Amino acid sequence: MARVKASECKCCVCGKPAVAFFPVIDPDIPSHPYCSTCIDKEKLKLAMKLWGDDEEMMSAAKKAIAIQRKERERVKNGDATESV
Repeated sequence: MARVKASECKCCVCGKPAVAFFPVIDPDIPSHPYCSTCIDKEKLKLAMKLWGDDEEMMSAAKKAIAIQRKERERVKNGDATESV
């Protein structure tokens, strides 16, 4: 089976170039390509399903997603020498 890179795909929601497949939880669960904006929205939806009533966990999830977004932008801009 040939491996497909996310960069070779378009976002399944908006059609922009994809940056990653989501969810990447289990090989038996199909993943779909998402652009950076749509993948953040999907991560928040998943966090809401898991921890919707727990404000502390939702806050931590939002912070983690923001850090991932900053890291993607840093790598996209070619500044891979420092970590966030």
